[in-house]
Amino acid sequence: MQGHTPIASPVRKFYSSGMIYKGGTNSALWALMKKYKVDVYLAGEVHDVTGHYVDGIAQISHGGLAYRGNANYMVGEIVGDTLTFTSKQFTGTADWDTARMWQTDMTKSKPVSITYTNPPRRCRRDADNEQQYAHQPQRQPFSLSVAIRHSD
Repeated sequence: MQGHTPIASPVRKFYSSGMIYKGGTNSALWALMKKYKVDVYLAGEVHDVTGHYVDGIAQISHGGLAYRGNANYMVGEIVGDTLTFTSKQFTGTADWDTARMWQTDMTKSKPVSITYTNPPRRCRRDADNEQQYAHQPQRQPFSLSVAIRHSD
């Protein structure tokens, strides 16, 4: 399942309000996801990577803010009954001193170029009881495997 805002918290954020779905894991939406045995919930909004495993549901918040030099993507792989997501992140430096992309309000304009000096790196996962979340995603590996549940 995919939505815009994370439901489980805390999540890392990068130039984001850090908005979380109202009610979090106590919300009616989360209860429905548990009832219907949702395996994975993908979220965005926070422009960074965090993985949680709560109530048998893996939530992965991901996404970057490319114009700030933070871009990432996820690779999903299914082997047998296991779905593995690996998040890879590019870090770069935005060129704020030269030309900017045109915008009607130039005070909000974005840089024309971003230099990525490093190859993509895997984000790291830390386990804390049932919750898993990423710290310093530009430095360490992050991979989350989920056993796929079969409907009765």
